[in-house]
Amino acid sequence: MDVLANLQQIFTLYRKHFLTLFLATLLTIVLSGLSLGLLAGPLCGGLFLLCLKLLQGEPADYKEIFRHFASFVPTIIIVLIAGFVFFLTSIISAIPLLGWLFNLAVSPALFLLTSLAMTFVVAQKLKPVEAIRRSIGVCLTDPKMIWLYSLVIGLLGSLGAFLFYF
Repeated sequence: MDVLANLQQIFTLYRKHFLTLFLATLLTIVLSGLSLGLLAGPLCGGLFLLCLKLLQGEPADYKEIFRHFASFVPTIIIVLIAGFVFFLTSIISAIPLLGWLFNLAVSPALFLLTSLAMTFVVAQKLKPVEAIRRSIGVCLTDPKMIWLYSLVIGLLGSLGAFLFYF
């Protein structure tokens, strides 16, 4: 996996479809927040599928995020499971230095696992446990490179959110 080539492809995709991705992401964040996270699963799954369609050159628009409410229950189960795991990691993260290192090692992988699982539920109609198993299988193909990739994406996403805020 060539991280730099993938990042270049992501930046090109983002520049080419800036308005669509920006609007879809903004709607996903706002509606997820207004619903207290209840709609986060299908909206995020739709957002991931939108990105995947655009990456594959298929026609898609921001309305893609609204087309997957049939996957509400499976995606909310994944969100709840991921939320519980993130809660457990936050407890461990409270330990000085060791907790910070643990969080740095685990958080990128958890975000990627959650994203993949929601995408598998929305795109392939898998059950939550099957989607989680499949996402773990994908991540185990090359764990170091996938962790590095998810760390870089997480840092870029955090930087983008920070810059958007200001």
